[in-house]
Amino acid sequence: MSTKTIGKQKPSRAEYASLQTQFSRYDRTTFSGFVYDRADLGRRYTVELLVDGEPYMSSLCDEFVTELAAAGIGDGRFGFTFSVQDEVGGSAAIIEARLANIGGAVGAPIRCDVAAPDAQWHRICEIKWAGGLRFEGWLAQDLAEDIEILIAQRPVMTVKPTGWTNVARGGEFGVGRRIDVHLPEHFADGRVRGLSARTVSGRSLISEPVAFVAFERGLEQTIAELGRWDSERLRGQLFDQLLPASVPFHTYRSWKERFAPTAMESDAPSEAAVVLIGEARVDESIESLEAQRHAAWSAVCLPTRGFSRFDPGAAREFIDGDAANGTFFVFCLSGTILAEDALHRFAEVLASEPGCDLVYGDVEIAAGAGAVWPLAFPAFDLERALEQGYGAYCFAVRRERAVAALRSATSLYDIFLSCAERERTCHLPGSVAALPGIDAPAATVELVAASEAYFARDGVEAHVEPRPAGLLPAVRVKRAVDWNERTTIIIPTRNRAELLKRCIETVLPAAHETNARILVVDNGSSEPDALDYLEGLSDDDIDVISVDGPFNFAAINNAAVDCVDTENICFLRTWSQARYRWVRMQTPANPDHWAAIAQAGA
Repeated sequence: MSTKTIGKQKPSRAEYASLQTQFSRYDRTTFSGFVYDRADLGRRYTVELLVDGEPYMSSLCDEFVTELAAAGIGDGRFGFTFSVQDEVGGSAAIIEARLANIGGAVGAPIRCDVAAPDAQWHRICEIKWAGGLRFEGWLAQDLAEDIEILIAQRPVMTVKPTGWTNVARGGEFGVGRRIDVHLPEHFADGRVRGLSARTVSGRSLISEPVAFVAFERGLEQTIAELGRWDSERLRGQLFDQLLPASVPFHTYRSWKERFAPTAMESDAPSEAAVVLIGEARVDESIESLEAQRHAAWSAVCLPTRGFSRFDPGAAREFIDGDAANGTFFVFCLSGTILAEDALHRFAEVLASEPGCDLVYGDVEIAAGAGAVWPLAFPAFDLERALEQGYGAYCFAVRRERAVAALRSATSLYDIFLSCAERERTCHLPGSVAALPGIDAPAATVELVAASEAYFARDGVEAHVEPRPAGLLPAVRVKRAVDWNERTTIIIPTRNRAELLKRCIETVLPAAHETNARILVVDNGSSEPDALDYLEGLSDDDIDVISVDGPFNFAAINNAAVDCVDTENICFLRTWSQARYRWVRMQTPANPDHWAAIAQAGA
């Protein structure tokens, strides 16, 4: 049997005389360029990346190149980008690009031992649809221009990038100017459109329009209002969940009117007893009570000392007098303007949820010039309640719990923390009231006292100290630590030995001092220096386990927790660096928290 070598005929030099190429290095791991034929702008080439002469990867040249499009060269889609692994970019000597199956050089080879110059072109902007009429993205930080937003190539608005955001570039991250766009409401009409963007000087920013579709009340409600295709409502609901709509703060009032909470109907008789704490703007609170849908209510105004301290004796007189028939109590500051359905919604929750003793709702605060901002609270979190008192500004409590709390409670925060229990506290979504102005420094003093009283009732040794107040008060809770309990510090890793080494070196002194265990979780490291370092960790009494699969921080930590038997757990990233005595400061010794999640200062 004989074999025969068949040669490949190379195209003549003249055939590709009109070919224009460029190849440049953006950073250590990112290489980019373009290829186009002046004689045939409709043709797309495939480029092959070679590392030290060996083929590494290939790419079709169809990325948008702003400079080419601005010069009128076809549609500008002649670019390519290669992102190599970190170790490749760091160890290679020569990286070059060639036309696949042709062999012609693309630009000049790049010596990796020479510092990378600024690329002649690279991505300068990215915009993605975030659902509804909202778009998010970034603009290269060296472009100090406003952005013009176009729909169907027609300008509709100009936006100014604000803030900063991470931008992925190869295996590393850079910084870009943050873009956050919300289109006018009339585009939420169910029509599919495309959004384009350019600088105010006319420079195109994205390669092709970003397609989007939005509905005024969401797809599910749109289908329901059409009165047909009921079988598609579930699909519409899924669409709304996957791509939720959002609104800017200045449209909050109209959004609130369109999406008013749906109240449940109940025949259960109930009377609300409203306790207004303080004497400022009482008339406004009374007016909001007189507009309530819930007809049965009584109210009292309790004089205060400080922010919300009151005489519990006066509250008990109200309980035994005008509020003798009250089935639940609502506590709030005087000057609070209750939503017209607030009492009704509180009553419905307490009637439908027999296991619930306390209900708190979302609130609104004045933002100036007649505007309001919503404060949407999460489900009940005791730790957050102790440090922020966030649900205490307008809440309802069953009579029995309120009467018991008022035997000793002396402030709004004190009542809330006295009545709140994890399993018997409910969050009512949707605003129930607009708050008056809050003296945050004065409120912080009372929150400290209320949190200290809570721990005293539970027999827990803890220190509560004030934190700098913002819009609302805040405190910091430090529980006494039982140093007989051990802590495991879990550190997931993959390669990047230098990061892991620096992290462990800073954590190790505190770990030795507190007898903490360090558990490194390796997720498929392959670099020789990383494997050598992991193997040597046993000399420092550091345990290493392996977890296979894609790098998923949560999944890796969950797998590691199954291997831990200590009372406390601390999760760290490899880029963390611990300050001295860091573990001693972070350990909460909170028996209600099975894990202490912490991030060291970088």
